[in-house]
Amino acid sequence: MHKNLYVIYGSDLKAKQEFVQKLISASNISEEFNKTILKDDFSLEDIITTAQTVPFGVGNRCVVVYDFLWEKLKKKELKILEECLSSLSNNTTLIFVRTEENLLQPAKKLLTTLFASAKVVELNIRSEQESAEMLQNMFRGEHIKISKFSCADIVERCKNNPLLLSNEFAKLCAYAKAFNKEQIAEEDIDLMVSYEPEQNIFKLGNAVLKGDLNYAYSALTKLFAQAQQATAIVGSLRFVFSDLLIAKLALMERHSEAELQNDFKNMFKGKTFRIKNALKTAQNFSLEAICNCVTILKEADISLKTSAAEPQGVLQEAICKLNLCLHGTE
Repeated sequence: MHKNLYVIYGSDLKAKQEFVQKLISASNISEEFNKTILKDDFSLEDIITTAQTVPFGVGNRCVVVYDFLWEKLKKKELKILEECLSSLSNNTTLIFVRTEENLLQPAKKLLTTLFASAKVVELNIRSEQESAEMLQNMFRGEHIKISKFSCADIVERCKNNPLLLSNEFAKLCAYAKAFNKEQIAEEDIDLMVSYEPEQNIFKLGNAVLKGDLNYAYSALTKLFAQAQQATAIVGSLRFVFSDLLIAKLALMERHSEAELQNDFKNMFKGKTFRIKNALKTAQNFSLEAICNCVTILKEADISLKTSAAEPQGVLQEAICKLNLCLHGTE
């Protein structure tokens, strides 16, 4: 595989644009005129000429070719392009980008012949559930076990961004192989996959629901270390328990997950796992306990906004009350 030859296609236009910018940045271009963008009106000869041009000064070249229809080339032209690609200099990065949502079969077929030495990247828009399933299959391909819940966690942390998912997948695979791990556990994900403050709040809420006070206090400490506002933390926790309340009421009314997804499609747009996880978790607690938790967080919010109490202390007390309400222990 040629390290400087790429073909990028798929339905996620934003991800494709981000990936191109990432490759341009990584190509270490010393001068701006060592970068060439071929778009709209260009020919096969233009591609070959720019790809074979020696970089100016000390540095590299980067050539980005948009929407080149290689499947429409004649046999002789395909041969010329193939020779150009096989002799590509290590100082030149050549990137082919297709902006249409779908790559038709004639073009796809040539990916395994004409672009056999290229790194082919397909970036599609997927739901969180589809991304989690795809991620689990990718790990299976590397003979690494991982639960679907853990895959969903990774997708959530990466905000379902295909580039971030690809990076974290590679990182976790390298980690598993380095330590001879046959399975990726949740603690491995905590160690290797970074997450933003809002996801730290998700971890805090999850720890409270599981009754893991030590982890909950640790997550809270991290949030304050990141200079997160206490009112923002308690507000996000209220969302967690609001989801739980909605799910519990749906279960009591015998509504299906599909009905719930449809009823709250605007509220949960792009967050299908929020409903799925809430429905699963709501089965473990009574309606009274969930309602009491909502009240506890409301009171904590009021206290943060109206009293001079130390914010971290207010939240630690609220977490203790939540744990007592849900699990009957302090």
